[in-house]
Amino acid sequence: MKDPEDPDVKREIEERFQWNVRTIVGDYGRVGSQSARWDEPVRKALELMAHFRVHGAVDASRASYSDSIRELIRAARAAGCDDPLALYLYARLGVPETMTEKDRAQLYAEAADGIESRGYSPIRKFYAHLRAAERLSAANERQQGQAAVHKHSTRAWDLCIEFIGDKAAPSEDVREAVEELVKYWSGRLQPKRYEALEAALLRHWGNEAWVYRFKGTHFKEFAWEARGNGYADTVSEEGWRLFSERLEIAERALLKSWEMNPSDPETARALMGVELGQGRGRDRLEQWFSRAMKLNTNFYEACSIKLTYLEPKWHGSARQMLEFGRECARSKEWGWSVPLIIAEAHQSLARYDQREGQDYWADPSVWPEIESCFEAFFARYGEQGLGWRHNYARFAYKCRKWSVLRRELPLLGKVNYDFFGGREAFEQMKREVEEHLSETK
Repeated sequence: MKDPEDPDVKREIEERFQWNVRTIVGDYGRVGSQSARWDEPVRKALELMAHFRVHGAVDASRASYSDSIRELIRAARAAGCDDPLALYLYARLGVPETMTEKDRAQLYAEAADGIESRGYSPIRKFYAHLRAAERLSAANERQQGQAAVHKHSTRAWDLCIEFIGDKAAPSEDVREAVEELVKYWSGRLQPKRYEALEAALLRHWGNEAWVYRFKGTHFKEFAWEARGNGYADTVSEEGWRLFSERLEIAERALLKSWEMNPSDPETARALMGVELGQGRGRDRLEQWFSRAMKLNTNFYEACSIKLTYLEPKWHGSARQMLEFGRECARSKEWGWSVPLIIAEAHQSLARYDQREGQDYWADPSVWPEIESCFEAFFARYGEQGLGWRHNYARFAYKCRKWSVLRRELPLLGKVNYDFFGGREAFEQMKREVEEHLSETK
């Protein structure tokens, strides 16, 4: 991982920040819809947007950026601002919670069309069209709506290919754009599209380690698509052939990426995924796991891959999974959410019991480990760990710990109903809590 105190890294970050200022605030000054009535809040919001894009992920006051941008962009809208980039920010951060997904998606589409017609930089057009496609798709638009999704998603693709050719752009911004694009196209990325993307990356950014990590990561995913996630006896002969071929390509690309930059924990994690498929030996898995965790001691995702590797379905056993989960819970070196891996181990093992018609969660030895790891996590991280309250509540429900669940429900913050199976399922869970606790009075 890059040292933020390294002078070269500091210079790289500052150059990236200035580039974002030019293509955000500078673009507004060049082609934006300006007026003395709203210029001040719009410019301040766009300056924060540029800062957030570069520094937000590591800044302790990250949440305050969103709050400040929201306040400024709402003030600009109230003053009559009709600039499309400001509208894009409003759609992202400023809309009231009561706005429907369909109406919000239409705001994104309107912003994308406006940013396109006004002549903003390709990177700003790209993100506007990509977010419009995402929101229109999420709003579950049918028929005419699908044509709009196609329009914005294909335009985003073309703009990303164009942007890759901009050698003045910071490498990190190119990487982020490519990864965002591919995430949207996940599962639908046809070979010809991928080949065009890879060719553009190698032609313009072939000296960057992340390009080979990108290639390796996606060939690993293509390999698993060919194989499927079922047991070995469900895989066709052709599936095995493609699986093996694509994992070999992935391994070569990832090893090249590691050779170019042996300080990237994501490359080590990707190579763990390759070993999961190739199954050449536990020592190989442990080598890449050790490298990943030395570079990022809070690397939950690396621990999750190791846990999968240790499943009975792959290369381990239930005992090995629980041993590793307990190691994560005890560790004084590994932090953040890593100690919660023991809960994921129980979640994975419960799926095996479901196939055998058993109720894993009724085992009295399960809940104490889950309770212990979550209570320690919340005691240590407080509000920072708010997002994990949903997980804890769901585990309490599975284990029928009604008093714990009643205590946790008010602590969830904004409820993600989909996490619990939908709003009706969530309300049913709340009713069950009251029913069971009333019976025990």
